[in-house]
Amino acid sequence: MRSMPESLAGRALGPDWRVASHTADELVLEQHRAGGWRKAGGSLVVTLGALAAALGLGLATPASARLIIWPVSALLLVVALLGLPASLRNVQRARRGVRLRFTRGFVEGWPVAFSMRPRRSPVTEIARVSVQVFAHPPLSLALLEVVLRDGTRLAGPEVAVPEGDPHPLTPIEQGIGALISADSAAK
Repeated sequence: MRSMPESLAGRALGPDWRVASHTADELVLEQHRAGGWRKAGGSLVVTLGALAAALGLGLATPASARLIIWPVSALLLVVALLGLPASLRNVQRARRGVRLRFTRGFVEGWPVAFSMRPRRSPVTEIARVSVQVFAHPPLSLALLEVVLRDGTRLAGPEVAVPEGDPHPLTPIEQGIGALISADSAAK
């Protein structure tokens, strides 16, 4: 059984993520930037703006110019229809918050692939928790990767640090490993 690392609560993981809580039974990582609502608002403005422009052009075009304007209006409608699900997802992520939560019994987080709500799975469904490090001199990027048995990847923190410096995600990986191994040892 792995030993429990010291408490990681309050530790910053780059500019966007932090450790919200860390106890013997739970580890919660959360995205704490305030840009969630700005991103949601920006995507809604683009989506609704394209819809308004499409409807305005389509309805206000004189009969002599319809051959030129209606295809443009149709393209704007396609942009609006394709952008609407992404805009709704951004609103949901801003409203609910983006968290990656590990307990002895389950893991909960937002899938990287399109999803309208967080996914909650038993700890036994975790296939891999690892820190992937990519070198991009003068920085290196570390990504906490959580993969479930069905192939679903959960969104986790990405941290860029100067090359050669230790990544702050390694203790997080150890804390998650301690929770998971404690659960499997208890069974």
